[in-house]
Amino acid sequence: MIVGGPHPTADPSIVRNPQIDFVVLGEGEDTFCELLSVLEQGGDPATVNGIAFVQEGKVVLTAHRKRITDLDALPYPLYERRYYSYRCGSVLYPPAHQVVYSPMLFSRGCNMPCRFCSSRELWGGEVYSRTPENVFAEVKHLQDVFGVNFVFFEDLTFTLKRKLFLQLCKLLEESNLGIYWGCETHVNAVTPTDIAIMRNAGCTKIIWGVENLNEATLKKINKRQTIIDISRSLSAATNEGILNWGCYIIGFPWEKEEDILLAAAKLDSLDIHQLRVSIATPFPGSKWYKEIQKSSLNRDLSLYDTNHLVYEHPTISPERMKELQNEVFIRFYRSPKYHERVVKMTKKFPHLKESFDEFMAYIYSQIKLLESGQTEIMHTHTHPDSICQESSV
Repeated sequence: MIVGGPHPTADPSIVRNPQIDFVVLGEGEDTFCELLSVLEQGGDPATVNGIAFVQEGKVVLTAHRKRITDLDALPYPLYERRYYSYRCGSVLYPPAHQVVYSPMLFSRGCNMPCRFCSSRELWGGEVYSRTPENVFAEVKHLQDVFGVNFVFFEDLTFTLKRKLFLQLCKLLEESNLGIYWGCETHVNAVTPTDIAIMRNAGCTKIIWGVENLNEATLKKINKRQTIIDISRSLSAATNEGILNWGCYIIGFPWEKEEDILLAAAKLDSLDIHQLRVSIATPFPGSKWYKEIQKSSLNRDLSLYDTNHLVYEHPTISPERMKELQNEVFIRFYRSPKYHERVVKMTKKFPHLKESFDEFMAYIYSQIKLLESGQTEIMHTHTHPDSICQESSV
C-alpha cells in the first residue's frame, strides 16, 4: 500500500499505520514509477528519493526529490467518458445540466503565504507552469474526443504567471472552440483588464479566496488582501458577466461567536453569486498546524474536510461551530441583497437566468434539508472538480 498527497507529505509518520508500506512525498509521478520498478526488481527502497517507510521500527525519509519543472513532459491524465457528466449544485454557465466537464491543471504550486494553507509543504514555494500551447492542445483533445464544453483550471492561483495565462487566453479566444472555463485566483493577482481578457477567452466563473471579512483576521492569516481589494475584484468580474464563487472561513481560534456573525454579515454586500462556508482547519503542513498544540487536535484525518471543528476552540463547541456554519450560509442566501444582486445580474446578462434558476432551486432544496436537521448535507457537492464529491482546500 503506497499513499501520497498533502497529508502524508506533511506528516510522513502516517507510514507507521500497519496498513501502509510507503509514503510518496510531494509530486508522485516520477517517485511512484521508480519505487514500483525498484520493488519489482527486489531492490532497496532507500535508493528511491522522495519516500518514507518504516525500517527496524523507525521512520526512514529518503533524500529529497526535486520538483518536476517540465510539466509539458507529463502525459495527459487518464480520461474516461463516465467522468464528464455534471450533476451537482453549482451556478455555472453553461447551466450545470448542459455541462460536459473536465478538470485541468495549468500550473502547480502557489507562492502565497496564507497561514492556513498546506500547499507549500506539498509543492514548495516555486510555481511551475505548462506552456499555453500544451494546455490548449489538451483542451482541444478533450473537446474533440469527449465533447467537453467546460474546463475548470484547478491551479491554486491561476493568474500568478501573468504573461503565460494571457497567452493561453489569446489562444482560446482566437481558436473559437466554444469552450467555457473557470479558475481560482487571488483578488490581488488579477486586474480588471485581465478579467475582461479572461471573459473574452471564455471564462464564466472564478473562485475567490475571500476567507474572512474582518481586517484583523485577514492580517493574522497572512492573506495579503483587504476588504476593498476583495470588493474591487469581485465587482470587476461581475461587470464582465463572470460568476463569482466566494470561499469563506469561520472559526479561527481568536474568533468569538459574535465576531463570526458580525464579519459574515458583510457578505451580502459583496458580488458573490455562490458561497462556500468552511470551518477553519489546521491542515498538516500549514503554518497554523506547526504552531498549534498537537494535543488539541482530533487525530481522525477523515474529519479534516472543513466541515468539522478538529481542534479545541477556546470558546465555541464543535456542535455550535457547525450551527454557525449553517447559519452564515442560510443568512447569505436568504438576504434580500443577494436576491437583488441576482436579479440585477440576470437583467444585464440574460443568458445567465437559466443558470441562476437552476442553482437557486438546488440551494433552497438544500436549505430545507438543513432546517429539518440534516446538517451534513450542506457545504458539500458544490465544487466542479468532481461528480458529487467533497472539494479539497
